[in-house]
Amino acid sequence: MTLKGETQETISCPKGSSFSVKNLFYNIPARRRFLKPDLTEFTNILTEFERIVLVHPEVAFSLHHNDSVIFNLPVASLRQRIVSVLGKKLNEQLLSVEVNTTMITISGYIGKPEASRKRGAHQYFFVNGRYMRHPYFHRAVAEAYERIIP
Repeated sequence: MTLKGETQETISCPKGSSFSVKNLFYNIPARRRFLKPDLTEFTNILTEFERIVLVHPEVAFSLHHNDSVIFNLPVASLRQRIVSVLGKKLNEQLLSVEVNTTMITISGYIGKPEASRKRGAHQYFFVNGRYMRHPYFHRAVAEAYERIIP
């Protein structure tokens, strides 16, 4: 879809598609009024980008901002994707988790206590391939770690 002013054109999106969003609200003053400063908006975009790329390591992604490449992520394992997005220092701190019961399967990575962050920063929960945020899960992790976090 191309949207320029008031015209709209439908196009197909083949495998390996690229999407570029620029000046989304340039001709809608009412929407522009609700936009936050550029840094805040970019931080929000980055947060959403992280949520998408972490759940889909089987897909290559890139993120550009102001003509700079912020991320260029090839297809990778989940561990490689986590390290690419959240930082190389985290690689030594990751522990694999795999739990299977008759009711639930949990898989992913947790950080060693020394890799902890305040207030749940970089805690990501995905259910059936979708990001999920619920205080119950964040509280459960906090309670599990509370005696061992430095």
